Amino acid sequence: MQSRVSILEQLLQVSEKQLHLVQLGDMTLLLQLLARKQKVLEAFEALERQLDPYRNIEPQDRTWTSEQERLDCDAAIQKGRELLGEILKLDQQSETELAQQKDDTLRQMQKMDTTGKAAAVYAKQNVRPVSPKNMSPHRFDFFTE
Repeated sequence: MQSRVSILEQLLQVSEKQLHLVQLGDMTLLLQLLARKQKVLEAFEALERQLDPYRNIEPQDRTWTSEQERLDCDAAIQKGRELLGEILKLDQQSETELAQQKDDTLRQMQKMDTTGKAAAVYAKQNVRPVSPKNMSPHRFDFFTE
């Protein structure tokens, strides 16, 4: 069970770094970190498969070398549950922040698209902004008498 706790502690560290990189918006390092996280997850899954035979046996029905061993195992199970909860919370935060960043980017792109369409309409109509350089001498000049 200590191996399980150790792997979950590694996953927690990776999830903390993941959230930090999401907040920074550093997608390059985030992708590298996610590749590392995948390897840790694979190790966790392999360990979980090794523990499968013990899942259907109640702790009181197992043979323990000592009461302390049973208590240590129970503490490790509880610690694992806590770590999993923290990992899930961090991963949900990362997902929420990434979704927000995606929505913000989409809004910016839509705004740029609208601006580009307006510029295209003006370009089709050959409309230029009025400035002193392109003012016609036949226009009113309100600054001179």
